[in-house]
Amino acid sequence: NCLLEPETPKRKESVRDMKKRNKDVEKIKRLVAEGSKRWVRYDEGAILYSVGIHTFQKLARDAKACYKVGGVTLIDTQKLDRFIEAFEMEDDD
Repeated sequence: NCLLEPETPKRKESVRDMKKRNKDVEKIKRLVAEGSKRWVRYDEGAILYSVGIHTFQKLARDAKACYKVGGVTLIDTQKLDRFIEAFEMEDDD
């Protein structure tokens, strides 16, 4: 289709960028575990819960853990955790 603009090639992530991203992920995980960061955005939550962004969005909506603040959607991690824990699998033993 001639109306679409060509995609710009994504630049390869540098080692420095990967280290910074991993450091940020560890910081978010630590803050949530400590209870000092209860609210996350979709991108942070997807990383935190080790799922894709669309899976995280659906999970957060199903848990009714989404709150719109201005133009930002924040997810209540405590509410989401309770929702996920309801799906605990029992042993067959």
